[in-house]
Amino acid sequence: MKRHFILFRSFRWKITAVLILLMCFSGIIGNFLIYDYTSKAQFEQLRDKLKIIAQAVAMTVDADTLLRIPLDESGIESSFYKATAEKLLRIKEVDPSLAYVYILKKTQSPGILKFMIDLHPCDYPARLVPAVPGEAYDAAGFPELAKAFGGPAADRRITTDKWGVFLSGYAPIRDKEGSVIAVLGIDMTASDVYNTRKEARRRTALALLLGVALSIVLGFLI
Repeated sequence: MKRHFILFRSFRWKITAVLILLMCFSGIIGNFLIYDYTSKAQFEQLRDKLKIIAQAVAMTVDADTLLRIPLDESGIESSFYKATAEKLLRIKEVDPSLAYVYILKKTQSPGILKFMIDLHPCDYPARLVPAVPGEAYDAAGFPELAKAFGGPAADRRITTDKWGVFLSGYAPIRDKEGSVIAVLGIDMTASDVYNTRKEARRRTALALLLGVALSIVLGFLI
């Protein structure tokens, strides 16, 4: 027992322990930085993906047909609404993870927009009924949505409103003269965003465990 205690206090053991700790610390810091970079890169990829999809779908919308939709409850039954909705519902074929697609236009009140179309291509709770044409929407808390009247944009963080928790992408809808008449938005449910980040965390944790194990082995060998 005394011999083991002396060995534990020996200079060689101390050097070995320091080496192991330094390698483990370096591995933890390195993996943390890699995870942080990977997580941010994946999030930016999601944002870019949403902007591209929103822009592609916005280009399929006929501005003249859209402007003829009555902005009241009767608008849903109009042929103009149905014709535009049919095109927008094809977004589900592009990416099943997209939960909502909608079109909003400006009003005279700052930060307040009006729905022209609101569709739920995927299954959604019965209480979350689509907004009717003309229904007001407070967009004051969504700066990227306001920016979309000037070009494609996407939220920089996961946002929440009465429809749920999601990440959104936006793109302007232009008429034949190139003037922006409305903004199209698409929402990806937060579960898909979380799953992507969860997979990144899993891979980083695996790399960290392997790095720590290798550090211990190398420390004893040295």
